[in-house]
Amino acid sequence: MENKENESNANVIFTENEDEISLTETECAEGVFEKVKAQKQKEKEEKEKKPALQQAYEWVESFALALACMVLLFLFFFKYVTVDGHSMEDTLENGQKLIITGVGGYENGDILVICEPGTNKPLVKRLIARGGQTVNIDFETWTVYVDGVALDEPYVKREINANMKRDQFTGPITVPEGYVFVMGDNRNRSSDSRHFGCIDERAILGKVLLRVTPFAEFGSVD
Repeated sequence: MENKENESNANVIFTENEDEISLTETECAEGVFEKVKAQKQKEKEEKEKKPALQQAYEWVESFALALACMVLLFLFFFKYVTVDGHSMEDTLENGQKLIITGVGGYENGDILVICEPGTNKPLVKRLIARGGQTVNIDFETWTVYVDGVALDEPYVKREINANMKRDQFTGPITVPEGYVFVMGDNRNRSSDSRHFGCIDERAILGKVLLRVTPFAEFGSVD
């Protein structure tokens, strides 16, 4: 009885897809077993092969999706701007490309892109003080004070044997809540809060995240 069961099982094969195929003794003798396995393997390989056109379509689809995501990111989280003018030298030069973001808050010392009051022209300036803080300036020593503390400003471009430009500043002044006080790093070639006063926070387009060009200076900006 046991021999007959083994003999019956010998005439049943399973393909790699676990399809059961019953064979007669004659079919086994003629090598059908190997033929069936080879056929099934061929069908499996053909299914796994994708036409070149389909592969190209999937690549284009993936690229288009990535591009769309990048566009959405720049529309809602990042902006691409160009430095116009010399007010931020030597930190930033005229014509350099920047990426700015409006995500997150702002800290004193951040470089911001704002809309100039009255013209809505984008300007790149450094955040000196925020709402509630008091600003005073010693124009002879080029020293800026915030809440009585002198700022350490190694980035400022000074002019030898010259005072810092006073413009319309008659400080000390306390920055109103919801406003900021900004200045350019090139203090004597900058139109900033000494001229047009404090800036409404709603006029802030974003803070500088990265310098894109020149490529040799790609990276964050201090």
